[in-house]
Amino acid sequence: MKSILRSLLLLPFLLGTLTGSLAAQNYVYGVTTLVAPNTHFVDDGICLDEAGNLYGSYWGVWQGAVGTHVGRLRPDGARDTLATGFNHPNGLNYHDGTLYLANSGQSQVIAIDTGGTQQVLASVPGVSNVMPVPGQEDSLVAVAWQSSRLFGIRNGQVTTLSTGGPVSGPAGMAYDDNGELYVGNFNNGRILHYAGNGQFDVLTDIGGGIGFITYSDGAILATNHTDKRVYRINLSDTSVQVIAGSGQAVIADGIGTNASFSSPNGIVATSTGDTIYVSEFMGKSVRMIVRIPATLSTSPSLYSDIKVYPVPVQHQLRLEAPWLDEMKTLRVFDGTGKLVSETTEWEAGIDTTKWGAGMYLLVGEGRNGEILFRKMVPRTL
Repeated sequence: MKSILRSLLLLPFLLGTLTGSLAAQNYVYGVTTLVAPNTHFVDDGICLDEAGNLYGSYWGVWQGAVGTHVGRLRPDGARDTLATGFNHPNGLNYHDGTLYLANSGQSQVIAIDTGGTQQVLASVPGVSNVMPVPGQEDSLVAVAWQSSRLFGIRNGQVTTLSTGGPVSGPAGMAYDDNGELYVGNFNNGRILHYAGNGQFDVLTDIGGGIGFITYSDGAILATNHTDKRVYRINLSDTSVQVIAGSGQAVIADGIGTNASFSSPNGIVATSTGDTIYVSEFMGKSVRMIVRIPATLSTSPSLYSDIKVYPVPVQHQLRLEAPWLDEMKTLRVFDGTGKLVSETTEWEAGIDTTKWGAGMYLLVGEGRNGEILFRKMVPRTL
């Protein structure tokens, strides 16, 4: 697998050029499981570095084993433990070679380099998330879920910026491109904009149970434990979109609201918003969401009764339909629009071991050039 981050939706994608700018496209979101359920690798805050490594904290369980580690998922799919010795590690953010961890069980803000070396930066009671302030060296902001507080940290000195009020059970924090800070309330589902001097404006309300939030491509992305969905809030007009999640508490891959989450929690995205990663708290797994132009996933075809299995794909893909003898060519495109496979022989199955994780578009072409079917299929590691 070359990289789980190479999912920019470049044009042309398929059988010609799509018109209009990328930003103007309508999209659907394909959900794939990257790390299998109950792996107990990552379940809480997650972040990305420049090389495409995904880091995540393992908080553990409410009434049982305490989480102690921060894990790393490399672009080739390999997993390892970056650092351990924590007590309910919670929010996690990355900047310029350093991870910033809210070690909630010990009320510590900890810096971790990419070699795993740790340094305690400050003591913050009940800290649930921490992140660097853009453009301000040695400055951090932190929130505490239980006390509903916002803190500023500079050179190890902690200042309380806000107590209670509109902040209620905060965990998620995000800065936009303009350096504006947003905070997500777990208790009442409100996403707040910090106006400074302890004051907040309400951006929107997506219902209680917000896990974490992140910023990407002009929008705040948020998870919701309670309704099992992932949201996109456009900052230009505050419109709210459910991009994935049926509301059913299961782990199932698919497109948009046909996919399901157990309890989506941590969230991070590439800067373009084309690829989003989500940790599952109850499911103890990692999901990947890839943005796909809706015109490609909904284009008409002659047949829709083809069976493609297994779903998600791991090692070999098989097709089953009574009309397959009408098909001349099968083409497979990845999330970047790259042609991954083109074959006229599919009866014995298609080897997918060299495919990366993500959503793939299968296009079956008839003998006269007609498109017999289009099918989106997720592939796991």
